[in-house]
Amino acid sequence: MTRAIVAYYDGKVLMRRGILGPTDEVTQGAILKRVLAKGKAVYLVDTKLYPGRVEFSYLPENTQGLICQPMGAKGALILGANAPRSYTKQDETWIEGIADKLGVTLARSLNHDAIAS
Repeated sequence: MTRAIVAYYDGKVLMRRGILGPTDEVTQGAILKRVLAKGKAVYLVDTKLYPGRVEFSYLPENTQGLICQPMGAKGALILGANAPRSYTKQDETWIEGIADKLGVTLARSLNHDAIAS
């Protein structure tokens, strides 16, 4: 099950919910940079198998699976689970849909705010 969720957009943490990790700062490691650059999700089904897991120090220390899902062109929705292989294809589809909606909403809102200024 998902234990933590982080919404990261345009270099800022918009939301952190659930069991929080030892740091609240999101640094763009190789995985997050790839997600932001390519617009494709990364699903680490069992984090102990991936050295890149260290970049997710803002998730709980015992995170065993995670999804880093693009959220528009400038953000990502990052979910951490307490068991390996926690997410089904249906879960991935839901997460993608939610992240897409949030990305569109944020882009419109921030673009509107910039025009109004």
